Amino acid sequence: MSDLCKIQEIRIPCFIGVDDWEAKTLQTLVIDLHFPISATTAAATDCIQHTIDYRVVADGLFATFEGKRIQLIETFAEQIANWVLTHTPVMWIDVIITKDISKTAAQTAVVQIHRERP
Repeated sequence: MSDLCKIQEIRIPCFIGVDDWEAKTLQTLVIDLHFPISATTAAATDCIQHTIDYRVVADGLFATFEGKRIQLIETFAEQIANWVLTHTPVMWIDVIITKDISKTAAQTAVVQIHRERP
């Protein structure tokens, strides 16, 4: 399947990082998701049941992960991938997470993972 859905800039406030101040400071991670869809079937029927409802995915992730405490972006990415693979029929998912680290010498840290159904 070569059709792709991208949900970009899902903003989830959480407590993320390894430093003590990060455990106490709400930070917003920006999540992008890429996953396969069948646009042909959805377009032919004009029916949401023939595709992935991106609102359900974005709202579900927000409801599940808002305010969560995690140390590593990698852990967050893995948990998001698992959520999507559990709650949707997609065969694979790319998760890209961006964290503002402008208090360091860089502006952002980005972790990207690719996960597939077993």
